[in-house]
Amino acid sequence: MLPLKPTLILILGYFFYSLFPLLPSISYNFHNGQRIAQIILLTTSAILLVNRSELYLPIKKILYCFLAFITLSFTSSAISNYPYSSMMNTMHYVMLAIFSISLLNTKVSKKFYIALFTIHSSLIFVCVLNIIFSLVEQQPIIGHNIIMKFDNIRHFNHIQVLSIPLGLYILNTTKYKAITVTSITSNLVILFISNSLAAFVCLFLIFILLLILKLKEHLKNFTFTFVISIFIFSLIKFFEVNYISYDPIISDSGRIEMWLNSIYQSKEFILGIGPGNYSIVLQATALSHPHNFVIQLLNENGIFATLIAFYIIYLVFKKIELTTDYKKLLVLTLLTSLIYSLFSGLFVMPLTQIIFCFLFSNVIKANEKITFSSFLKVITISFSLVYFVISMISASKLDGDTPKMAGPSFWSAGEKNLDGL
Repeated sequence: MLPLKPTLILILGYFFYSLFPLLPSISYNFHNGQRIAQIILLTTSAILLVNRSELYLPIKKILYCFLAFITLSFTSSAISNYPYSSMMNTMHYVMLAIFSISLLNTKVSKKFYIALFTIHSSLIFVCVLNIIFSLVEQQPIIGHNIIMKFDNIRHFNHIQVLSIPLGLYILNTTKYKAITVTSITSNLVILFISNSLAAFVCLFLIFILLLILKLKEHLKNFTFTFVISIFIFSLIKFFEVNYISYDPIISDSGRIEMWLNSIYQSKEFILGIGPGNYSIVLQATALSHPHNFVIQLLNENGIFATLIAFYIIYLVFKKIELTTDYKKLLVLTLLTSLIYSLFSGLFVMPLTQIIFCFLFSNVIKANEKITFSSFLKVITISFSLVYFVISMISASKLDGDTPKMAGPSFWSAGEKNLDGL
């Protein structure tokens, strides 16, 4: 096995901090703790990148399109009602791009995936124990009783869905099959308990893609774990008392109303209202993101930036080579992520942003090799340090007692805290 590179070790550290259920957060809010850890990850990765003499880049069309997207985003931020906070969001996009470049052409060893899967499994197994305790003590199976600090049982659904293909890959490449099957099955059971329509759509999509991509062995394993998890879920439903669900399975949770109002109320579709500035009031509640990355891009970055983002996605998929099962599973996960982003807030979550970067960097063809000149290194370091300082100043101004919009943006609950200094 290949030794893990420093950036991959940092990723494992970040996921351990974000997912290990017994590790306390460094912030008053778990989302903010993940964001601060992500800022440290991005800045450190950029500094490590400077040690290289050469860089691999995606095809020039992708690079030019991203530069155009960032230019439009900075312009939108500059003319927005919250320019400083919005600029911080746009700088964050740039740092995510630098992070993605640092991962291009990185050979990922099997032990990296095993470590990543183990970290996620630790969260799943603790949740399973809490479900068992709830059943034994005849307590309702609700978010706070399953995952400490979380009243929303669906909070980790996006990570659970995206980890299933990883689990299928591990299952096919390790001798510890019983443990892996147990983890995948437990993961699916918790997804069923969460009663999320978006998660169910993604599970169905995974099944269809496994079929289309002719991943027969993985399809068989997925079907087996799915059937077992349905059986276990049925037993839980039989023994549980006082089951509480926030929404019925066929409910849109108010999303359609929010999407229609977002389109109707936005009058800045050319350049947008600035990255990170989305807000809408529904039934006296101010919401900070629309649970749909397309609508969020249209509102915040404008129609031109949105079209460029879609063209970048088109260029990425156009160049993908489905030569191995590993590549196919990566593409499957990326497609599932994009579809899930049409129904959920993956676009703003620190963990899923890192997953997106990892997936894109692994499926993009990076044949453009350039010399990483001293000038580019100075620009990279300077930009990274400015980003880090601004982000930390913003973090220092977080106030848990201030009323905010519901749902996270850059920080938790849509807080904008750099403006008005």
